[in-house]
Amino acid sequence: MARKIDKMKNDIVGEVFSSTELENYMHDYNFTIVESDESEDAQNIIKFTNYKSQIWIECEMDDDNNILILNLKSISKINNESTRVEPFRTYQDLENVLNYFKENRMYHHWFTSCLMVSLGRRVGDTISLKWSDLFFQNGLYRERLTILKEEKTGKVVGVKLNALAKYYIEEYCELVKIKPMEHYKERIFSSSDAAFRKMLKQAVQMIGLTYPISTHSFRKYYANTIYKLHPQDADNLMIVQTMMGHSDLETTKIYINEIDRK
Repeated sequence: MARKIDKMKNDIVGEVFSSTELENYMHDYNFTIVESDESEDAQNIIKFTNYKSQIWIECEMDDDNNILILNLKSISKINNESTRVEPFRTYQDLENVLNYFKENRMYHHWFTSCLMVSLGRRVGDTISLKWSDLFFQNGLYRERLTILKEEKTGKVVGVKLNALAKYYIEEYCELVKIKPMEHYKERIFSSSDAAFRKMLKQAVQMIGLTYPISTHSFRKYYANTIYKLHPQDADNLMIVQTMMGHSDLETTKIYINEIDRK
């Protein structure tokens, strides 16, 4: 790692990148971006992982989201724990998080979690959804979220609006007494992904989960569930790759192996 990070420092420290250019550069070294926990310096650190260690990039960002690279650090452990984020190990663990939000009347956070685990989207993509992404103007459900463009990759992903997602939508509308057609062009969520991360961390602590959980755990749980439901399908892994929008099959394999190890 020492030689690799020295070369990376020589390549990019003092240079300016767009977020896509930086992710493409790091991908050449088999590092992918990870969602950072909120902290005072969160806006100045971009984290990448190869699922064995992390590289933290200290940077400055201007109003146009141009990124000036200041420094790179190699992180093998955080608070003596592995840097790997896991999916929920059991359905009960997932349900306990959902119930924590619901029982504490955090219905926005409950619904955010429900959509992530039923649609497999990242938290930023989920938080940005509008009611018009779920419904046609006549009140009928869309078959797919065909206009959804992933925040991270810029890809348009044809996410199927499945029966589980529709079940959660109906329950949420009943809980908060909202009629989607009256708010058709409005965003569903008024809170930020930072607020969700903060409350998820609180929920995980309160229910006593001791393994590393983040917003990405919902997405990984979704991928593992889809994969486990079709063990005899020869195209199973490639289908999951397509559904997750992964450009690299190795990333999908990492997602799947999370639960296989347990």
